[in-house]
Amino acid sequence: MHLELVDKTLDPKEYETEEVKKVIEIALLCIQASAAARPTMSEVVASLKSNKSLGQTRPSMPVFVESNFRTREAETSTSTASSKSNATASISVLSAR
Repeated sequence: MHLELVDKTLDPKEYETEEVKKVIEIALLCIQASAAARPTMSEVVASLKSNKSLGQTRPSMPVFVESNFRTREAETSTSTASSKSNATASISVLSAR
């Protein structure tokens, strides 16, 4: 499915299929929800410069996709329950000594 993400106006002769797949996989690893699951920048650069993969497991579904998917499921649900947010915010003001 990697190549479905490539702009259809691009000529397939102008890029290498395996290179496109590698870049997309690296991009997906970089947006993992857990920072521990993301590669370091030096790992990304090394992987892009070489033929090596990052050697990590397949990326999980990104958070923004999961939350968007759950939202759509909720919208199509026949349930009449309402959702309530318990979100809070705080502001810290720092001053110099």
